[in-house]
Amino acid sequence: MELRAYTWTLSAEDFEAGEFTQTVFEAGQLQLARAERGSYVTAAHRAPFSFIAVGAEWRASLSAGATFELALRLSRDGHTWGDWQPLYGELQGERWFGENLVTLEDAQWMQARFTLRGAARVEGLTLTAIAVSGAPTLEQARAQARPLSSTGAPQPYIIPRAAWGADESLMTWPPEYAPAKKLILHHTVTSGGNDPIAEIQAIYYYHAVVRGWGDIGYNYLVDKAGNIYEGRAGGLDVIGAHTLGYNAGSVGIGNLGNYSSNVPTSAMRDANAALAAWYGSRSYLHPLEESLFNDRVTPNIGGHRDYDATACPGDAFYAQLPAIRTAAWALLSRYTSPYAAAYLGDTTPSRMLSGSTVEVSHTLRNVGTRTWYHLADPGSGTPYHLGYHWYDDAGDQYVQPPAEDHRTPLLTDIPYGALTTFPSALLTAPHTPGEYTLKWDMVHEGVTWFAAYGSPTLDVNITVTEPVTITGFIRDNRGAAVPGAQATVMTGTLATTDASGYYSFTALFPGAYTLQAYEPAPFTLPNGDPAYLPLSGGETASVTLVLAPGDDVIRNGGFEAGLEHWTVTLPVTGTYARASDQAHTGHGAVELSASEGRYVALQQVTRLPAAVVSPTLSLRFTAPAADPGDVLRLLVGTPAGVVSRTLPYGAGWQHGWTGVAAASGETVTVTVRLEADADALPTTVFLDEITLGSGGAYGWRHQRVYLPLALREHSETPSSPACEELLINGDFETREGWEILPTVYHAAYVTAPAHAGSWALRAGIVEPEANVYSYSSFQQSFTVPANAVSADLSAWLYSVSTAPESDLQYLLLLDAGGAVLKTLWHNRDDARDWQPFTFDLLPYAGQTVTLRFGAYNDGEDGVTALFVDDVSVQACHEAGELVFLDTAAAPPAFHLVSRSTPSDTLVLPAPGVDPLSVQLAGGHLYYWSWTTNHVMRLLPSETPVALPLPAPGGAYPAFSVRPDGSQLAWSIAEDLGEALLSRLYLADGLVLNPRLLVTRTYSYAAGPRYLDPFAWSSDGRTLYAAQMYAGIGGYILFPWKPYALAIDTATGVVRALNVPTCGCDAALSPDGLTFAYLNYVDGRQDLVLRDLATGAERVIPGTPGYGQCGDLRFTSDSARLVYAEAQGDPSAGPERYNLRLVSLASGEVTPLLSAVEEPSLRVVGWLEGDVVIVTESGSERVNAAGRTHFSPYRYIGRLP
Repeated sequence: MELRAYTWTLSAEDFEAGEFTQTVFEAGQLQLARAERGSYVTAAHRAPFSFIAVGAEWRASLSAGATFELALRLSRDGHTWGDWQPLYGELQGERWFGENLVTLEDAQWMQARFTLRGAARVEGLTLTAIAVSGAPTLEQARAQARPLSSTGAPQPYIIPRAAWGADESLMTWPPEYAPAKKLILHHTVTSGGNDPIAEIQAIYYYHAVVRGWGDIGYNYLVDKAGNIYEGRAGGLDVIGAHTLGYNAGSVGIGNLGNYSSNVPTSAMRDANAALAAWYGSRSYLHPLEESLFNDRVTPNIGGHRDYDATACPGDAFYAQLPAIRTAAWALLSRYTSPYAAAYLGDTTPSRMLSGSTVEVSHTLRNVGTRTWYHLADPGSGTPYHLGYHWYDDAGDQYVQPPAEDHRTPLLTDIPYGALTTFPSALLTAPHTPGEYTLKWDMVHEGVTWFAAYGSPTLDVNITVTEPVTITGFIRDNRGAAVPGAQATVMTGTLATTDASGYYSFTALFPGAYTLQAYEPAPFTLPNGDPAYLPLSGGETASVTLVLAPGDDVIRNGGFEAGLEHWTVTLPVTGTYARASDQAHTGHGAVELSASEGRYVALQQVTRLPAAVVSPTLSLRFTAPAADPGDVLRLLVGTPAGVVSRTLPYGAGWQHGWTGVAAASGETVTVTVRLEADADALPTTVFLDEITLGSGGAYGWRHQRVYLPLALREHSETPSSPACEELLINGDFETREGWEILPTVYHAAYVTAPAHAGSWALRAGIVEPEANVYSYSSFQQSFTVPANAVSADLSAWLYSVSTAPESDLQYLLLLDAGGAVLKTLWHNRDDARDWQPFTFDLLPYAGQTVTLRFGAYNDGEDGVTALFVDDVSVQACHEAGELVFLDTAAAPPAFHLVSRSTPSDTLVLPAPGVDPLSVQLAGGHLYYWSWTTNHVMRLLPSETPVALPLPAPGGAYPAFSVRPDGSQLAWSIAEDLGEALLSRLYLADGLVLNPRLLVTRTYSYAAGPRYLDPFAWSSDGRTLYAAQMYAGIGGYILFPWKPYALAIDTATGVVRALNVPTCGCDAALSPDGLTFAYLNYVDGRQDLVLRDLATGAERVIPGTPGYGQCGDLRFTSDSARLVYAEAQGDPSAGPERYNLRLVSLASGEVTPLLSAVEEPSLRVVGWLEGDVVIVTESGSERVNAAGRTHFSPYRYIGRLP
C-alpha cells in the first residue's frame, strides 16, 4: 500500500490568477473591495497524480461581525466538476484547518472558493491532496475483523488498524487513557462512497500529518455498509481528538459520509447502536440517560453538536439518534440481567462480637437493567434494599430474628450504571460464636434477591466471638475505694469507677490489652507497654488496682530490677527470697519461702518524703501455699519504735497496708517478714508493688498498671499537619468574600461554565458586541500564617479569547499596600476548557496578601475573558505543641505551647531539671532531675513521673531514649578508688526488664571516664555512646562526645568508631547512614562526614581561628546539617560564633551567621525549616533571611 500527498500553497501569483468578485488581493491579503460581501475563486489546479481527498488550512483574521466561508470542489478531468463542498473551519493555534475532507475517487483537479463578509482577511491557503493506492480491499479487511472479549452485550466485529492498512510510522501520539463516559457521534463530511478504506486512509493522513495530531482523531469509524473500523491506536478508553474540550472520557465515532440531508443507512445505524450497547455494557453507560460531563449535561449517546457550535453529525443523522439509543438499550438489555449489583467498596469488619451491631458503609453500582427504586417500583409497588445473610462454616444459613435482619434503604432511585452509597448500613452478628461467611446482597422486596438472578454477592469471612469482660476495683494505698477514677484499655475505651471504686469493660474483643488506672483527674492516653497473656472469648478478668503514692520512696518496689536495693535475711538453708516473674503487674515480683518453724525477711532502709501526709506502707501479696499458722508481717522501724502489722491471707492477690508513725524526712527501715508454722509444710508468698509514701487521697498520682492482659507492642499514630482554608467562598456559591473591583466592564458571577457546583466568577468580556477598553478583576485578601509549613494555592481556570493580540488574562499576588509581589500567571489563551493552576505561597508566610484574578480587553479585534472556580488556599501547620523551658523560674518549668492556638500554654514545673538532658521521644518529655537523681518522664496534664532507674544519688545525667520511646539506656558510674567503673544498662521505655549491656573500667591515671549514650540506629540494634571525661572543666562552650563507640544492643559487643582523640562532638543522621563528628586540626574544627555503609569520609574544613565547635543537628530527612563554631578564647574579648549549614549531598557550606558576638549561643534544633538557636535573650529562628526572636525561653522541640 502507498499513501502520497501533494501540497499546493497559493503564492501571490496563484492568488492573482483567480477570479475576484467584489474582492481584491492587496499587501498579501485577500479582502473585500469596499463592499459588504464578495467572493473569490482560485484558478483550477491540477495535482501531479490522482487523489481521493483534499484538506485545507489557511490563515485569516476576523474583526467584529466579519465572516468567511471556504468551499472546495474536485474534478477528474478539469471540465466536469463536483458540487462545491463546504469546509468547516477550526482554529488550531494561529491557523485554521478544515474539520472535514472533500473527497472524490480518482480526482486530479482542485479548486477553492472563499466568500467574505465584513472586514475578513485571508492571508494564505494551502490545499493538501491525499492519494491512496494498494490499500486492502473491503473484503480483505472484513476477513480480519474480530470481536474483543467481554461480558454483557456482544462486541461488534471491528476491523483492526492493520487490516485497513494503517501506516504506523505516522502514529506519533502516545496513547492516553480516560474511562469512557460518553459516546459522541460525528459525520466525516466525505463522500461515503464505495471505497471506505481509502477515505479512512485519507482522514488518517490528514489528522496525523497535516493537522499534526500524530494519529486519526476518531476512536472508531463506520461505513454505510455497517462495517466498523478501529480508529485511534491504543485500544479501549484511549483518548482521541474529535470534540475539542471533551475528548477525555468520550468515544468518538466517525460515520463516513455527509448526513446533512442524506439519511444514514440502517446498517450504519445498527453499527452505531451495537457500539453503544457494547460500551454501555463495559462502561455502564445507559443509552437512554443523560448526565453531567465536564461542564454540561448531555445525552450519554450524543452528537458533536451537543458539545460545540457545529452542524455535525448532520441534521439527518442527528434525527436518528433517538432510534440508535433505543436500539442500543434493547441490545444491551437482551444480554444484561435485570437484577445485578457491583460492589465497589465497603467497611465490613473481619471480626465481630456475638450479637453486636455495627455500621458498615458501602458503594455499589447498578449493573442490571432494572432501576432500583427507593420508594416503590412501578410494577411491584415495593422498594429495593441492601441486605445480607449469614452462613456458618458448614454452609448452613444462620437465620436471624427480624429485628436483627437489617435491610438498608436507598436514598434515591438508581438507574443502570449509576453509583450509590450506603453510609451506615446496620449489620448484626449471630449470637453463636464461630467462623461465618457474610453475604451482602440487594433485594427487591417481595420479588427477589439479586443472587437468584446470578448477581454475585459480596462475601466476607467474619470471626464471631464472645466478648471479653474486664472488671475490678480501683483503691488507694490504704484500701479505700476511689470513686470517679478512670480506667482504660488501649482501644481508647474509658470506664469511670462508681462509689465503691468498681469499674467494668464488657464488650471487648478477645486478645491482649493494656489496662491502666488514673486518679480522678484530666485523662491523657499514653503509649501501651508490654506484659503477658491474652484473654480468650467469653473470659472475664477481675483486677483490683491500687494507686501508688506520688511521693513513693521505695526503690524497686515493683521488683522489675530483681532484688536490687533490698536486703534479704536467710537464717537457714532451704529458706530463700528470689526474683520471680509471677507478678501482679509488670514483669517482676519476689518469691519468699520459709521452712517449717523458720522465717525469711526482706528489708530496705529509706527516708520518708520531706512533706509526707499520713505515711503509709502498702504492698500486694498472694500466698498460693500457706497454712493458717503462717504469718506475713509488715514491720517499719522508726525513731519512735517499730510499727508492726500482720496481714491476713486470702485467695488471689491481696492488698495489705499499715500506717507509719514517723515524721517527714525521718529514716525508717521497712521489713516484710514471712514466718512459717512449725507444724506445717514450707510456705511460699509472692510480693509486688511495695510503696511507702503519703496515704489515701494524699498519695494519688498517675499510676500505670501492667497486667497479664497487656499488648506487647503499641505505636501511636503520627500526628499530621493541621490545615485551614484561608479563602472565603472559594467555590463562588455565595456572594461572600470576594471584592469585585469597579471597572468599566466589571467581573460577574455566572452559572456557565462552572467547574463544580452551580457558579463561577468571570473576569473580562465574552460578548463581541460588548467589547470595550477595560480591565475587569476581582480579589480577596488573607494572611498566610507565620507558622505554616505549607500554603498551597489551587484554582481552576477557563480561558476564552478571540483577540489576536494585546488582550490579557492574569493572576496577581499583591502586598498589603497593593503593590504587585508576583505575577502568578498571565496569558492570552483560548483553551475553552477547565485547566488546573497551583502555586506555593509558603514564601509569603506571615504576610497579608491579596489574590487578584483579571482580564484586560483593548476594545479591538476580539474579546477576552477568564472564568475562575474552586479557588482554595490551604495553609497547614504541624499539629501538637512546642516545648520551651523556663530556667529562670523557681522551680524551672516547661511551657507547652499549642501550635494551633499559641495562646493556649500549659506550664509544668520541673524541679532540678538539667537543661542539657532534656529529650523528646515517643510523644513524651524525658529529663534528668538533680532534685530526685532520677530520669523523669513528663506526661502533659500530669505530675512528672520519676522512672525508677537503679541509679545512686550523684550519678551523672547520662541517658538516652530511643526516638520512639520504646527503649532507654543509661549509665551508672561507681568510684573504685583508683578507677571509675561505668556500667551501661538497657531497658524498655518504662525501665521494665533492665539488663546490663556493657561494663568498662577507667583508671584515674589515664583519665576517669564514663559511658554516655547519645544516639540510636533506626532499627534500635546499635546504640552509640561517648566515653565522657569525669570532672573535666575549663572554658568549654559545647558538650563533647569523645571516643565514640557503637554497641550492639542485642549482644553488648562494642565496636570503636576510631574517632580522633580531639573529636569534640558527634551525631548520627536520622536515617542512620551518616556519622558526623568534629576534629580539631591546626586551630580549627573540621567537620567529618562518614558513610557508615562504606566507611568513606568527607572532610568539610572549619573556619581558621575557631577552635571550639559543637551542636551538630541534622534535619529530619537527613539532607542537611547545622552546627556552631566559636573562637573559644576568653582572652580575645567577646565570644564570636559562626553558624554553618552543610548540604550532605554536595558538601556545600552556607554561612547563616558569621562572627556574631554573644555571651553564649547554642544550636538546639530545627523548626519548620529554620534553625533554632538559644542565646541569653531566649530562642531565635535563623534562616538565610536573618534572625527572628520568638520566645524568651529555651526551645526544646515539638510534641505530637
